[in-house]
Amino acid sequence: ADGRLPGVGVNFDGVKMNGRVPPAQGADLGYARFTNANAAGELQLEKGQGAGASFENSKMNIADFTRALLDGASVHQTILTDATFHAADINECDFTSAVGVDKASFFNVIGTPIGLVG
Repeated sequence: ADGRLPGVGVNFDGVKMNGRVPPAQGADLGYARFTNANAAGELQLEKGQGAGASFENSKMNIADFTRALLDGASVHQTILTDATFHAADINECDFTSAVGVDKASFFNVIGTPIGLVG
C-alpha cells in the first residue's frame, strides 16, 4: 500500500482524524462517507474525485478541495471555515446549512451548487 486513502465508497463515518489523514490528492473518493467525521485542517483532496461523497455534519475547516470534482456531493451542515474550493466542480453539491461558507474560498468554481448563497 502507498499510504493513501482507500478509494470509492470508503466509510469514515464518525472518525476523528486527529492529524492522521493519509494523502488524498488525486484520490477517487466518489460516494465515500465522511459523515460526522472530524478532519479539521487535515483533508487535502486537491484534484480528487468526490462525486456523490457525503461530508455531512463534519468538521472540514481548512480542508483543501482545489480542483476537486464534488458533483452531487453533500457538505450539508458541515463546518467549512477557511476551506478552499478553487476551480472545484461543485455542481449540485449540497451546501445547505453549511457553517463558515462566508469564510471559505470559492474562486473560479464550476457548476451550480445547492444552498450556497452569495
